[in-house]
Formats: sequence, C-alpha cells, structure tokens
Amino acid sequence: MSRDSGTFPAEGVLRWLVSVMPASFRERRGRDLIECHRDLWQAVEGGRGPLRRARFGLRAVLSTLVAVVALWGRTAGPGQRRNREVGMGWDRWIQDGRLALRRLIRRPAFSLAVVLTLGLGLGANTAVFSVLHAVLVAPLPFEDGDQLVRIYGRRIDQPGQADRLYLPTPGVLELREEVPSLASVAVLQNYSAQGVDVSDGDRPERLRLLRVNADYFRTLGVTPVVGRIFERSDEVPDAGAAVVTESVWQRYLGGRTDAMGESLTLDGAPVRVAGVISDALVDPLEGRIDIWMPVDLATDAGYWDNNWLTAIGRLADGATVASLRNELDVLEARHADTEDAFEKGYAEVALREDMVGAAEPLLLAVMGAVFFLLLLTAVNVASLLMTHAASRERESAIRTSLGSPRSSLIRQFMLEALLLSVAGAGAGLLLGTWALDLILSMAPAELPLAATIGMGPAGLGFTAVAALVLGLVLGLASALPFSRPDPAATSGSRGQGEGTSRPALRAFLVRMEVALAVVLLVGAGILLKTTHQLQTRDIGADPAGVLTFDVGLPDVRYGSDPEIHGFSERFHEGVRAIPGVVAVGTTSRLPVTGRYNTFGTRRAYGPDDPVPVDNTGVNQRWIAGDYFEAVGLDLVAGRVFDASDRADGPYRTVVNQVLVDRLFGDEDPLGQWIVAGGRFTEIVGVVEDEALTARSAPEPIAYHHQRQWISGNREMTQVVKVAGDPASVLPALRQALAEVDPDLVLFDPRPLGDVIGDGMATERFATTLLAVFAGLALAVAGLGLYGVLSHYVGRQRHEIAVRMALGADRRGVVDMVLRRAVILAVGGAAAGVVLALILASVLEFLVYEVSPRDPLVLGAAPLVLLAVAAVASWIPAMRATRVDPAASFRAD
Repeated sequence: MSRDSGTFPAEGVLRWLVSVMPASFRERRGRDLIECHRDLWQAVEGGRGPLRRARFGLRAVLSTLVAVVALWGRTAGPGQRRNREVGMGWDRWIQDGRLALRRLIRRPAFSLAVVLTLGLGLGANTAVFSVLHAVLVAPLPFEDGDQLVRIYGRRIDQPGQADRLYLPTPGVLELREEVPSLASVAVLQNYSAQGVDVSDGDRPERLRLLRVNADYFRTLGVTPVVGRIFERSDEVPDAGAAVVTESVWQRYLGGRTDAMGESLTLDGAPVRVAGVISDALVDPLEGRIDIWMPVDLATDAGYWDNNWLTAIGRLADGATVASLRNELDVLEARHADTEDAFEKGYAEVALREDMVGAAEPLLLAVMGAVFFLLLLTAVNVASLLMTHAASRERESAIRTSLGSPRSSLIRQFMLEALLLSVAGAGAGLLLGTWALDLILSMAPAELPLAATIGMGPAGLGFTAVAALVLGLVLGLASALPFSRPDPAATSGSRGQGEGTSRPALRAFLVRMEVALAVVLLVGAGILLKTTHQLQTRDIGADPAGVLTFDVGLPDVRYGSDPEIHGFSERFHEGVRAIPGVVAVGTTSRLPVTGRYNTFGTRRAYGPDDPVPVDNTGVNQRWIAGDYFEAVGLDLVAGRVFDASDRADGPYRTVVNQVLVDRLFGDEDPLGQWIVAGGRFTEIVGVVEDEALTARSAPEPIAYHHQRQWISGNREMTQVVKVAGDPASVLPALRQALAEVDPDLVLFDPRPLGDVIGDGMATERFATTLLAVFAGLALAVAGLGLYGVLSHYVGRQRHEIAVRMALGADRRGVVDMVLRRAVILAVGGAAAGVVLALILASVLEFLVYEVSPRDPLVLGAAPLVLLAVAAVASWIPAMRATRVDPAASFRAD
C-alpha cells in the first residue's frame, strides 16, 4: 500500500473530521491526520517493530487531538464577539495550548513523573487488553469462525457426567453423513500431534505431523497455496499423501510450483507431497503444524470401542446449535436400544468456548488486576495534578481578580492534562509493546490463540480512548476545585489560602492508592503461597538430575516389536556406559503431564477369568529399562521388572498404591491378576504413587514392560538420571544414539524439573503478573505518599518553624510527619483489606490448598504498605527538620 493510497479503519470518520476543520488548518493538519493514521495502520499490518509502532501511534494520537481541538474551536464560533471575549476562539486555544506546553516544560520533573505514571498504567492495560481481545473477543482466525463447533462423545446413561469423550470412527462417519446441520466435519487424530523425522536435508529434523480427514481444510476455510488438499479416497491406510506448510515447501522442495507429486522422506519412508498450505494456519487444538497426512477412517469403520478421534463441525447455512442438538438427539435415540449404547452419545460446544473456556477466568482475573493498577496510577496522577494546581492558586486568584473568566482557568488546566495524557499514551504504547512481548514469553503453552495476539488496532484504540478519557477526567478533577480560587490567596501568606477540603481530598486519594495497592498485594501473596504449595507437594517422582528427551522410531526400520525392544536395549546399554549416568529408562508418559491411555481395568481370578465387577479407569504406562530408579519412584512391595519378564512370557504388571487401595483394599496384591484393555496380567510389584498433574490427587496407574506390551508406542520418552548437571551428558547421549541409529533425532531434551514445572505454568503466569503489578502498585503508592507528605511539610512550614522556635527538637518534628504518614497508610490499608476480602472469590479457581482469604497474607500486606509508607515519609520528615525558623518568619 502506497503512502497516498489504500484504506484503513475509520478513514471515513477521519476524512469527515478534516472536512469540518477550520479552512486555515484544513490542508496541512488534515493531510497530517490522514497520513499519520495510514502510517500507523501500515506499521501494524506490516509487523513493524515495537519502537516504530509506538512512534506511529504517538503521532496518530497527537494528530487526532489537534484535529479535535480545531473542530472545537470552529464550533465555538471564532468570529463571534462574545466567544472571543470568553476565550473560546481558535486563536485562544492555540495560545493557551502553547502556554500549557511551556508550563509543563518549565517543570520537567513533574511532567516526567505524570507521563511515566500514566504510561505505566496505560501500557500494562494495553498489553493485557490486547491478549484479552485476541482470545475472548476477536473473531477466530478461520473463515466464519463463529460457525465452528467442537463435538465430543458422551455417555447416554450419565448425562453431564462424561460428556467430553473422544469419538470412535463410526461416530465421526455418522456425523459426516447423517447430520444435515453440519456442512462439513473436520476429523483429527487425538492425544497430540506426533513428531516425524524428515531426513531430506543436511541432517534429520523433527517436525510436527497431524493426521486429519479430507474435510479438515474445507471446514477451517483453508485453500491450498499450491496443489490440492486431501480427498476422501485418501482416508485409507498408507495413503502416502501429505500437505505441508509454505516453510517446509521452501526448505525441502525449493518453493517450486512443479514440486507437487515429489516425495519427502518421513521417518525413513517416502511420502508424496500433494499440496501446500499457508504458514498462517494454526490448528485450533494442536497449534502450529508442519505436515498433515490423512487419517485412516476405513480400518475401524464399524468399531465403536476405540475412542481416538476429535471432530470439529461447520454449521450449514441456516443451521444453529439448537438444530444441531435436535439432530444429535435423533442419533442418540437410535443408539439407545443397542447393547453398548452408554458411550454412543454426542455433546456439542462452540469452538471458541471449547478453546478458551479454561483460560477465560485467568485472563479476566489478570485484567481486573491490571485495571486496579490503572486506577491506582490515575489516582496518583490526580493527586499530582491537584498538588500542581494548588501551587498555582495565587496565580489563579490574581487572574480572577483581573477579570479572567472561570472557563479560561478550566481550559488551561484541561489542556495541560490532555497534553500530559497524550504524552502518557505514547509512553503507554511503547511500554505496552514491551509488556506484551514479556507476557507472551511467560504465558503458559495452553494459552489459546497465542499466535494471533499482537498490538493491533484494538490495542491502539484502547490506548487512545483510555488516554483521552483520563485526560478529560483528570483535567476536570484538577481544574474544578481550583477554578474558584480564594481571594485571600493573593495575599501571598504561606500555608494559607488553601481550603481545608483540598488537603482532605488529596489525603483521600492517597488512601485510595494504598487500598488498591493492598488488594494487589493480597492477590499476589495468595498466588505466591499457592505456587509454593504446588512446588513443595510430594509428587512421588524426584526430578533432580533427570534429563528427558524423545526418540521416534520409524515404522520402516522398526516395524515389529522385537526391533523396538532391541533398540531400547542397545541404546540403554550405550547410555549406561556414559560417565555420570546413574540410570536410564523409557516411558510412554512422564510424571505430572496428565492422563493418557486410560483403560477400563478390573480384578481377575486368573488368566481369562475376570471378576464380574465394574471396570475402574486406570492410567496405563509402558516402560523399559530402569525407569523407576531414574525418576525416583520407590518400590513399596514385590519387585520391579527384570530379565525374567520376557516378550513371550506371561504378562506382568507393576502398579501404584492407589490402584491397590482401589481394587484390593487390605488384601495383598502380589500375585493377584487384573485385566486391563482386554489383557490379563499378574501384579509383581507395587511402587509409590506419582502425581498425574500438578494439582490432582494420585490416581491408579498400571505399569507394563515395553517388551510385553508395546501397543504401537514407537515415540517413547527417554529418562536419564545423572550425578551432576544433566546437560553435561547431552553430547554423549547424542553420540550414543548415533551409534545405534545415526538417522534418529534426539528431540526436545529438557530437565524433568522443567517438564513438571509446565504443569504449574498457569499458576506461575498469574503469580508473576500479579507480583509485578503489586510491585508497581507499591512504588506508585509510595510516590503518592511522598508527594502528599512533601506538600504537607510545605504547608506546615510556618507551624514547624514556630514549634522549633519554641524549643521543639527534631525528633518531635519527625514524629509529626511520620504520624501523618501512618494515619494515611493505616486508613488506606484497612480499606484495602476489606476490599480484598470482598474480591477474594475471584482467585478461588487458581488457589491450591490455600484460602483466598488467608489471614497470614491479609495481615502481611498492610505491614508491607506501612513499611513503604515509612520509607516514603523519611525524606519529607528530614526536610522538615531543616526548616530555619528565622528564614520562615522573614518570608511571612
């Protein structure tokens, strides 16, 4: 888009504003207004850097403010005699604007303090608002995203109890063929996107692959850049077709349009590239994907007992969620009479609600906290402006006595406040851009739509509107009390002439600052205590010195169980030879990373002889090597796996204590049999419990040896226990892997502590943000106290001089100032504690084994504020002790 062409949001409104500007300013100011906003839009759309976007944003805000002032001047009728007399003409606005700017320049410390304070509040709010808008408000990044629905399986016999199940193959086929309200149904394989090794480059590279059906891209409204997307004929085993992103196309196929039909080597097997999709596509459930391949919907077309698929439907024209529900009810009624009807139901939910539901309370809580920070900064700025206005009361009284109308004084204060708010908006855009980058770097991985978050028009508009509103409100707050000055102020007597209501108003504002700071401190303290509880809870595993990484085994070279077992044994043997390695093992799922492979499990009398009781959901793990030793799970009874547990021997299982308590009670579980996933297996050992998530209580787990039950798990996680720094053995681990198979990739090496820490990412994110906001609130409240006490010392200079002339010592003067600080801080802190008690329920969804009204935190927050108040009052108190009585009397 050229500088003089193209459109941008609100261009029509801005052109109308230009058309009604005074003629003398229309050409130059109008052109500046349009060009500034066009530059800003181009910077946002083009992904310019934060500094450039902030600069363009400040220019746009300034140009808009000038245009609004010009319009105001015109509507006032600059040619009318009466309006000229009261200063409502354009010339008077320009004159007063220049005077306001000169006043602010002459007081750089005051102006800088106000601009930075406003920038702090506006920047934090702009950053959080940008996240909130992208996740909760902005349209989904898909064509007609509000027409997309997520469809789950559910139990017909227990409505509401289990309505977030995966779907079997017959279920998704039924949705696609027999539900008229669905125009199309996207199907993707569950659990997670799988890793795949691409070996066509200089060295093997791990990419993310997702298996989907033919209607996946059509449902999301995506068309190929080059080539084609999948057809239903591709939904068969070993279809051998792939759709790749533009970046993969450029990197491996040179970006050639004639490369369609050529092959990529994925996990050692050639796969034909059928089409190319834009890098902008982000899967709504799995995030960034590099390669898509067809999911097999032919093999299990009549098998209802394997729930392994996810469905996203697009509503047909004229269809609604209600009509979809009616049609799903018809399907459920048809299944109700079948023998296995209990899991043949369907549950629908809007895709946005499905994606965002868990994140919404967190984002709203953070937005509430940052709004408190903005309110606190606004109160602080109001106090600063009132102090600034009070210092000019004598000047205002003189102007009034010389005939200056009240409107002229109000306009002067308003212009100063608006100029400061504009500068604060520029600082807010700059700080907001940095804050947004920081927030995204700390955000938990499960934050939905993270790829769409940025400082876009919504964030810029929020900053502009918030700055304008703050400027007007703060200008009025400082102008109205001082636009009717006391005539006695012209006498110049110090410490007089300021009504008693004005110091009381500033004291009230400071108490508000302290109260708001206490609320944020309490919130941060509650979350800090929650994080500590999560970090110190017993999760069973010991992550110290443990390194984890993934190794994917391609079907081409590891197509049978003996080949997979052989790889594990050879690789583990090589790793054990590395100096410093204590233990090495393999697992299908790491501790504290959630549920996975939950099978119905029950007791059995022996092989092929189950006990006639209901199944219990039990998490299944496949392990190899010294897994229990590597992750620090201690043996409670029996033994762990050893060489006697052969692939051709009887199935044997190690279970955790929760499973024993659930299935056997006080009976000895050793030698007992269970049936899990249709396989009968003997219990040979019991280990201590491991947590499935950072918050959840331990659940039943059954561990099976990889030799006996591979269950298709060819992408296993390796765990290596090291005496010392785990990262120190990483080069040796890569060498050991290369000696076994040089074409394999050691992928995503991470300490186990970091993996476990991801389970607390949401709590850490909220805690960090609230701690930062609380720290800023403390600083702002401290500055507010310092400003009020400094003004108080100035007003009481004469009284202090009299006290010192009558023999008062310095300690008495310091006590007087400190007493004033304590009165302000205690009143505000008490109000803050009451407000925190009222708002405590907002954090209930985040806390863990901590009351949101924890008395220790509620007691500690005011004490912290009192300490800050003491520090803030120290400099004014010391200044008061240096008052010279003789000099003060001479000045009076």
